Amino acid sequence: MRANADGSAPGAINNYWLTMATLAQTTTLLNSELIGPDGTDLSRADVTTQLIIDELARDTPEFDISLNKVPWRASARQGDIYRSRRLPDPRSDDPADF
Repeated sequence: MRANADGSAPGAINNYWLTMATLAQTTTLLNSELIGPDGTDLSRADVTTQLIIDELARDTPEFDISLNKVPWRASARQGDIYRSRRLPDPRSDDPADF
């Protein structure tokens, strides 16, 4: 896994497949890529690649931990595990009010 913040981190943190498309003229800076739910690069475009095609299978052994062994992440995203510790904050009552 590459250590970068372009798309690998959100893919790994949230356990979802992620695509990142960039203009062909910018391949010297950043390539288009398909990132797995564990943050690994599954496919990466280069100067000659016009289309990335890959199979997305939830039962792939490499993704077992990131897709099946961390069920607490779904409840964390919904706020369930923190609901009992939530404190009232009047600043959050109306998000449009600054």
